[in-house]
Amino acid sequence: MVQAIDLIIKIFGNNGIELIGSLLLATTIGLFYTKSNIKWGLKYLSFAFYALVFKNLILMGFHLYEVLNPGYQVPVPLYDWIDFSFICIASALFLASALSMLHLLFSPLPFAIITSGLLIGSGYLVSTTPKTTDLFTILPNIYIASAFLIIGLSLIMMQKAQKNALRAIGLGFTLLGLYYIQSVFHLSGDTWFYQATIYLIVLVLSLSTQISLMKVYCTTLENNLLAEKARRDLILDASPFPILITRLIDDSVLYINPVAVKLFNLEEFEITTFKFSDYFADPVKRVELLSRIKRETVIHSFEVQMKNPKTMEAIWFDLSTRIIDLDGELALYTTFKDMTETKQKEEELFTQASTDPLTGLFNRRQFELMANTQVSLAKRHKTSYCILMLDIDHFKKVNDTYGHDAGDEVLKYIALVLKTSLRESDILARYGGEEFILFLPHTSPTEGWHVAERLRTSVEQSSIFSNEKTLNVTISLGLSNSLDGNLSLVIKEADTALYESKTTGRNKTTLYTPNMKDYHKPQTDDTPQSTEQNPTE
Repeated sequence: MVQAIDLIIKIFGNNGIELIGSLLLATTIGLFYTKSNIKWGLKYLSFAFYALVFKNLILMGFHLYEVLNPGYQVPVPLYDWIDFSFICIASALFLASALSMLHLLFSPLPFAIITSGLLIGSGYLVSTTPKTTDLFTILPNIYIASAFLIIGLSLIMMQKAQKNALRAIGLGFTLLGLYYIQSVFHLSGDTWFYQATIYLIVLVLSLSTQISLMKVYCTTLENNLLAEKARRDLILDASPFPILITRLIDDSVLYINPVAVKLFNLEEFEITTFKFSDYFADPVKRVELLSRIKRETVIHSFEVQMKNPKTMEAIWFDLSTRIIDLDGELALYTTFKDMTETKQKEEELFTQASTDPLTGLFNRRQFELMANTQVSLAKRHKTSYCILMLDIDHFKKVNDTYGHDAGDEVLKYIALVLKTSLRESDILARYGGEEFILFLPHTSPTEGWHVAERLRTSVEQSSIFSNEKTLNVTISLGLSNSLDGNLSLVIKEADTALYESKTTGRNKTTLYTPNMKDYHKPQTDDTPQSTEQNPTE
């Protein structure tokens, strides 16, 4: 055990203490130099200690090699020159660090390289002069002591905000400088205990400085964060567009700017009462928006009808939304562009293009677009449908006898009767003149015939008042049913059946059969009546 301890002491010697102390200081200083406005000075300070670490590793390697090879002795000049060269490099880095922290040097690396060369060159001159041999042996301690004293004084003299935090480590470096000075004169016997104590003191002071700097850094970050939040809120508050920021995980409102508060007519206490989902007129659109935002992260345009969560008033918006990190939480940043007026104009244009202005029913073009879609679905799912065409009997006589205003009243009344008698899924349109057309999805011929008869009876039993006169009209209907996907063919068949109703008595429903011949419509509405036909399956 005693031999092992002696061996360790022989290998490590004074180099071990300096190695451990330099490594700890290099690591400690390296932890906080990037968080300071004197980071380059502290960076070179760390490099200087790493130079001492490498020096001692090399010298301890020599000692280990000598122990493992008892017959070998490292040449003293080689040992001295390695020790001296690394001391010169470390001293140059210490000087560069000190001048950089005092803002007296703005290119530390070239200065360190040139200074290292000058120090090594001066050592060479001293070593070649016989009378100064003893000076060469103490020159490394003089260099390193001077470097420590300079770096210590530079830290103590700091004029920046960090001076209070760095003053302690500056005193530590001064102690290191004094240690190396006394080692020149052998005042303390050069004991390892004294050296270890000095390095320990400097390490403790460095750690306390690290803590102080981190506190300053954290306080600065905190103040900057508060200032950034205030600046962010100011920008959001001043935005001319409505902005709503909601928590992604639970839809709760994190922020709403004054423009959005005014838009939705909210009171202060109501801002956090409603969630983002409460603003959607159709909940399905919110699910669609969230699904898209999770895939795309940013959505530049999403047209949706929203509502005032308090009054339920519907408003059209074009949303722009993205996922952001707001104070450590994932949130949706959403801006609103009011599209209500645009949508109203679009709806007006669509209404003008797709509906008959007199009756409010779909026009022929819109009917064909919608019916073609339904025919494709019926063909795909192999479901039955019916086309029903109807015509007002003797409508020309109504116009000639009572005037066109009365004729318009009759058309509007027939349209009202039809609309109130049909399902929501049925498609009703004014096909032209006094003709109307219906698409009845999922309807068999028998069901279609019953629908047609119900409509015919309703019209027959109704009275229309116009210009203080009572009018009674009847309608004739033609019904066609097909599983064929050709809408034009089915309409033609229904029209043929309608003509059959007109030519065989009027005020009746006729189901198309293949034995009916094609025809050309008469120019006048004065064809003779005949008996009513019943549908067949």
